[in-house]
Amino acid sequence: MRYHEPVHKALKAADDLTALIQADFDLTRGGCAWWHGYGLDIDAVTGIMDYLYGLVSGVRENLRIGAIHLYDLRQCRFSDDRWTIEQFKNGAGRSRSLVRGDQEARREARIDAHTAGVLRAAGSALDNLAGIVVAVGGFDTELVKADLGKLLPLTDGPDYPGPDVRGQLKLQKRKVLDPTDKQGVLLRAVRSSLQHAGPEGWLDWTRWSRNDRVHRGARITVNYIHKDKIARPLPRQPDYPEAHAYRTARDPHKLFLEEDALDTLAGIVDSLNSAIVGSFLACEALWTYRRDHPDQIVQPAGQWSNKPPRDVAFNGYQPGSATLPKDSVALVSPETGARFQASRLLDGQSPTR
Repeated sequence: MRYHEPVHKALKAADDLTALIQADFDLTRGGCAWWHGYGLDIDAVTGIMDYLYGLVSGVRENLRIGAIHLYDLRQCRFSDDRWTIEQFKNGAGRSRSLVRGDQEARREARIDAHTAGVLRAAGSALDNLAGIVVAVGGFDTELVKADLGKLLPLTDGPDYPGPDVRGQLKLQKRKVLDPTDKQGVLLRAVRSSLQHAGPEGWLDWTRWSRNDRVHRGARITVNYIHKDKIARPLPRQPDYPEAHAYRTARDPHKLFLEEDALDTLAGIVDSLNSAIVGSFLACEALWTYRRDHPDQIVQPAGQWSNKPPRDVAFNGYQPGSATLPKDSVALVSPETGARFQASRLLDGQSPTR
């Protein structure tokens, strides 16, 4: 099986959305061809369009990263599980028999890295998705700061988006809850795609696990060994500090999921694949509608900030060791060349009227 097979449908959906967006590049004026009537300055027109394109590319990249981590994790686990079982057999179950040499230690580190890699890639893809929804839907919130939290909580029923989401996206209740409102239709379609992509709670667990891996201390690793099989379950409550979870658990069996980490992570990748496909179909539908009816939803200026970048003092660890040779020629794909043109950055262009 090819490494990206579990996410090939989502990758195809990302390619389709990319092509749809790219078809509307304005290679002369910059940005999106049908955004120039919204009163946006050229920085916003080009910046929003380019960032949206980058977000879709980010979803594609994170899908591949998650898939390759899962693929390599399977190989590492196969080798490590066999080694562990063999050591237990030879050492009659004594813990000293599991002392790892350099090769085994490196494999254990790769297992940890691949496990974290799947979770981090999934979380990043979900944040990218939220940014795409903001841009395609024309919601009035700063695009660069958009993440999945902008769409949460995913309440059930026709009253989504609820007051929290409406507040973050600056939406009027009566309008967006109308079943025919295009922005509301997009949000509810994405909500359904996320909810139905996996078992109950999969999305929260994935988000919390990603945050746990990024922001919190390392947890104790647990192995269940039965005959010739090993299971390495993941925490059931990744949003709780480990000591708190142990201290408050009424049932010790509920501290961990009752399945191997490989099953959990494969399920997350599969759920992500489904969620992206459904969400991107909804984004394509609204993008096409907006292109055909550009007066219905205005691309808000609030999506883009023209604040100058921060001053950066860091020059690297070996400054000057990699410089652009004189009279260099940049070789880019036709797609990247079109992106540069639409961003008004090609051949030294600057975003000016």
